[in-house]
Amino acid sequence: MGIRYHDLEIELDRCCCGEPEIRVLESTFNRPRARFELTDAQGKALATKVEEFESLLIQGEEHSSRRRQLAEEIGTELYRTLLPGEIGRTFERCHAALRPSEGLRLRLSFGHEYDHLLGGLPWELLCDPEKHRFIGAEQQTPVVRYLDLAEKIEPLDLTSRLKVLGFIASPDPETSTRYRYSKIDAAEHRAILEEAIDPALRIQRRFIPRKHGKTKHKATLAALREELYDAKEADAPYHVLHFVGHGGFNEDGEGALFFERDDGTEHLVTGGELARRLTKDVRLVVLASCSTGKIPRLRRDGRNPFAGVASALVAAGVPAVVAMQFGVSEDAAKAFVAPFYVALHRGQPIDVAVTRGRLAIEDRGEEGALEWATPVLFLRSPDGVILRVQEEEAPARSVAIYNTLDLGKDKLEHVDFEVDLIDYFEDRWIHNRADWNGAVYDELRHTLVERIPKQSPIHLELAAPLSVAFTTGFLLPVNERRPITVGQRGKPWSFESDPPPGAPFWLDEQKTRELTPPNFPLTADSNDVVVVVEALRTVLGKVAVYLEHSDLEAPPPRVGRLVYVRLDRPGQEALLSGAHARVLAEELVNRIETAILDRPETTVHLFLACPNGLALAIGRLSRTLRRIQLYEFDFEGKRHGTYEPSITLVPPRMGEAP
Repeated sequence: MGIRYHDLEIELDRCCCGEPEIRVLESTFNRPRARFELTDAQGKALATKVEEFESLLIQGEEHSSRRRQLAEEIGTELYRTLLPGEIGRTFERCHAALRPSEGLRLRLSFGHEYDHLLGGLPWELLCDPEKHRFIGAEQQTPVVRYLDLAEKIEPLDLTSRLKVLGFIASPDPETSTRYRYSKIDAAEHRAILEEAIDPALRIQRRFIPRKHGKTKHKATLAALREELYDAKEADAPYHVLHFVGHGGFNEDGEGALFFERDDGTEHLVTGGELARRLTKDVRLVVLASCSTGKIPRLRRDGRNPFAGVASALVAAGVPAVVAMQFGVSEDAAKAFVAPFYVALHRGQPIDVAVTRGRLAIEDRGEEGALEWATPVLFLRSPDGVILRVQEEEAPARSVAIYNTLDLGKDKLEHVDFEVDLIDYFEDRWIHNRADWNGAVYDELRHTLVERIPKQSPIHLELAAPLSVAFTTGFLLPVNERRPITVGQRGKPWSFESDPPPGAPFWLDEQKTRELTPPNFPLTADSNDVVVVVEALRTVLGKVAVYLEHSDLEAPPPRVGRLVYVRLDRPGQEALLSGAHARVLAEELVNRIETAILDRPETTVHLFLACPNGLALAIGRLSRTLRRIQLYEFDFEGKRHGTYEPSITLVPPRMGEAP
């Protein structure tokens, strides 16, 4: 099963007042903005380091230490520049919320009103300064360049085999009077592509120049155009153009590819010129050529964001281009190709395929160290899907979760899955507290995570304690992006769209401070945080009494900080819809995250007085809250007439099951 990616799109541009700005355009959570701070002096110093890094990249092992040092220095500065303050925290939240087999696509775009030279920086080297890890080198966090232009790109629905045209250009360097380059062994590179693009993958491949036949043997621009259009007319178009050859810059400073002429001399072709020869069926161009991923400086008009070969192709309508931002060794190019096409054949998004190729370069050890950062992906497809195989839509599933017979299950005409908790409870009170993190959690996880397909929409009917509703949301986090509805007061609540007009929101923090008793039991030396939510009834006094108890079987926790939210008029009718619950949950989680930001090893003690739909919505956003302890109130007085710990939840780390 492939990785399912969520998007974090960050744009560098200017705000309406003309100031440089970084803004999050898309994320699972919030969309903060921050001032962009990279002075001219810092930019020049960074550019100098990048030039030195490139000069050492494909040199011998004696330069490995300096290469690594430069890569970490460049990557750390780019990380701090791109992910300051709240933007960095949003990245961390999105990453922490990932489930196993999920990833976070870091999509970078550069607005038209900003310095386009930024697009030429090696953002693939982003390096976490604390963990010393390169973001773009990990399969879970691909870094892509995204051009959000006016014409939107739709995936091509494939009904036949994927067709790749390998184009190997090798002009004679002895005939050149302007440029210095080496002769390319076309036969060797053809053999590499033939081995990498295995026919067993159900990928059809052809090459220019051909070994045999009447077709021109030179890799000319005319030969490329004729091949593409002949295939189009035969209703067998090419989907991928794989160019092998030299890349560089023409006399005007524009990025160009070294094609051949009929006489064997070089013909420099810019990205724009190449784009005009491509058919609309070409969804991907792979440029196995040095410097094709660079954005050069033009002599005539300063900086042009589309003067590079790759950026010009994407601007002209090609959905995706893989190019090289530095010089690339032949060994690195060989290592990249096979895993790249294997992933593409399996229907993976293009950024997944590129990441597989990068990892293959890195797997070569010190010989390939840091060359993984050379391939650059330019995208116009927001989700990386450029070729699509139609799949049947997953059917919706109904789930009844209940610990009593008179609610929940009987409200559904058809039940696909049941979570029957009756044997563990007497009314709403659990028989054995160990069952919260034992049988109850196991029953919920078995159904929600293991039995229901991840793609299926879910409708829930809940007739169970708030801790069960919260845990249900915890096991169905918001970053899964599957449609979920929940039955609430006889109506299905959806968490999409916007709250209805007039929906009440939490009182501001100043007001809740005024409503908090001055003697609320907090302990200065505790890192734990207590969270009290009042949407149905007021319970803050009951929570204070519980925290002061000393004669309970399970002693109450010691807490150092209070997060208290309440509606102005708590009650059954206060929550108006699922969308209303979602917005309230988002605001609550933001307040909790602020409270625990400076508190390592924090436990969040959660006391809820709200409908199950709101508890579910809070649970779906709770993966960033570290350790969570929930509580239930003994309304029937079956034990002690106060609160008691229920379930304990610890958000999974990357790669762990929930």
